[in-house]
Amino acid sequence: MKKPALIFIFGLLSYSRLFSEEIAFPPELMWWIYEIRKVNAAVEIQDFKFAGETREDIIYYDSLKMLLKYPVLMRWNYSGNYFAYNDYHRADISRTRSGKYRIGAFDDVSYLMIADRNKKVFLCESFGLNKSLDAVYWLTDTVLVGAGEAIYGDTVHVLISRYTIDMKNNKILIKTYFYENAYKTADRKFLKTRWFEHRNDYFED
Repeated sequence: MKKPALIFIFGLLSYSRLFSEEIAFPPELMWWIYEIRKVNAAVEIQDFKFAGETREDIIYYDSLKMLLKYPVLMRWNYSGNYFAYNDYHRADISRTRSGKYRIGAFDDVSYLMIADRNKKVFLCESFGLNKSLDAVYWLTDTVLVGAGEAIYGDTVHVLISRYTIDMKNNKILIKTYFYENAYKTADRKFLKTRWFEHRNDYFED
């Protein structure tokens, strides 16, 4: 076999592995998959397709400390040196007489921030109106996994994002995986995909 043909076959196999790579998904987020299966029983984690990756520089934003308003939204890693702050469309949160929280009005912008223990933000990712993360969970001290959605017309694509903190090289690697056409926008009313909808110990209607 000629060398160009070998190169082509090797490239094809590498391409196939790239788009079928195994996704490390925390068991603590499986409830999110189960919710989606209420309207689409075919959804499986291994069927999410790799959509791309970016490398973001680690830059500290002291000015963003003021946005880290609600401790209930902080997800600390295992060592307690980083936390993720997933604000679902900048929801207005109030405290009730019972001591629980109530989710109020949503803003147009949804974002995720990662900060150190001194509340110095070193990643701020904005998603806009039609895309957001429903929940996040630390896989390891330096790997955060997010699960969310992107709305396109009457269709909802669901997504899994993986954030890997690399302090040695001052980078954060973000990989994204999509499951296209997971369900119809009209079916969203049957689902509780937002993490706070499952935490009656923290929130009330």
